[in-house]
Formats: sequence, C-alpha cells, structure tokens
Amino acid sequence: KHDIKIKGFEVEIYIEDIKDIHITEYSLLNDEWIVKPKWKKPSYDNKLVEKSADATKESQKIQGSINKLNDKITSVKEKITDIENKMSKQSWGVQLVPQN
Repeated sequence: KHDIKIKGFEVEIYIEDIKDIHITEYSLLNDEWIVKPKWKKPSYDNKLVEKSADATKESQKIQGSINKLNDKITSVKEKITDIENKMSKQSWGVQLVPQN
C-alpha cells in the first residue's frame, strides 16, 4: 500500500482499460463530478430476506438455549465444589472420584 494523497484525501492508483464502464467518477483535483451518480431504487429478493431473518431468529434461539445450558453447567459445578469443600472439612476420609 502506498500513502498517496490529493488535497488531503487518500487515493488509490490503478490501471484499467479505457473501455471499462464507469458508474461514477469524482475529480478531487477539480472538486467536481466527472460522471454523476444516479440514484436507483434498491431491489431485493423478499423471500431471501425473510429466509435470512428466519435463520437469524433460529440462531438466536439456539444461542439462548446454549447460554441456559452453560448457566446450568456452571451452577452444577459450583454445587459440586461446595460439596467437595464441605466434605474435605470433615474427617470422613471420603474422596469424590470422577467416573467416565
């Protein structure tokens, strides 16, 4: 990357074919449009948007379930630690051994 600026603006230099179609061009040197942009109403596929929204909702639902399970796992681990601590303070000689 090169640090090239015109009137304080970073510019990108590249080579292109003279036959390439330009959608819009702006001259920083002359501070004017060479080819003015034209507003065009955006088009979109409504079914695709709905499908994407449904997938996002489902993903959020799954993430919520995962978060709840992680909270339960954390709670169980804390209870096990509490039990182990209580048992270690007693002189029963009992040790919890993890099972496969």
